[in-house]
Amino acid sequence: MTNEYQHLQRRLSSISSTFGSLMPDDPLEEVSEDKQNIIKSYVLLCHAEFEKYFEDIAWGIIKKAKEDYDLKNETSEPLLHLALMLKKDFINEDAKSRLDKLFSNYRALLEKNHGIKKANIDEMFAPLGMPISSLSDTYTEALESFGKKRGQIAHNVKEALTTTYNFSIEKTAINTLLNDTLSEIDEKAERLL
Repeated sequence: MTNEYQHLQRRLSSISSTFGSLMPDDPLEEVSEDKQNIIKSYVLLCHAEFEKYFEDIAWGIIKKAKEDYDLKNETSEPLLHLALMLKKDFINEDAKSRLDKLFSNYRALLEKNHGIKKANIDEMFAPLGMPISSLSDTYTEALESFGKKRGQIAHNVKEALTTTYNFSIEKTAINTLLNDTLSEIDEKAERLL
C-alpha cells in the first residue's frame, strides 16, 4: 500500500466524518435543498481527493524513474514508456535534454488533468506503461460512473438540481471505489515506486 493511498484513506475518512455530522440520522427523513448541497459538496470534495491521488501516484512513478536514471543511469519500464512520447522537435538534443523535456511535458499533462474517468486515467498512466486496459472493466466502470456524477454536479446544473442524492449511498459508493477499485491500481503503482 502506497503512502498516497494511506493519505487518501485518511482524507476520505475525515471528509466523510465531517459531512456525515451535517446529515440527518434518519435515512427516510426528507433531505432539504441545503442538505442536498452538502451531499453534492461531499461528492465534489471526494472526487478532488481521488484526482489528487491519481496525479500524485503518476508523478511519484515518473519522478522515481527519472531519479534512477539521473543518479544511477538506470532505465525503467515507466521511463521507456515515457520515451515513446518523444516528439520530433526533440531530435537534435542530447538524451538528458530530451528526458528533461519529456519529464516537464509529463508534469504539465498532470497539471492539466481534471478528472478520474477512463480517458483521464489512461492519459496519466499509459505513458508509464499502466494503460487503463490493464484494469478490469468493473474498475474502469466504477471510475467512469463516479467521474460522470461529479461532472453532473459540477457542470450540469439543471440535472443536478433535479436529482436527489442520498448521503449514505454516495458514501458507500466512495468507500467501494477506494477499497475495491483503487487497491488494484495501487498494487501496480507500488511495484513501480
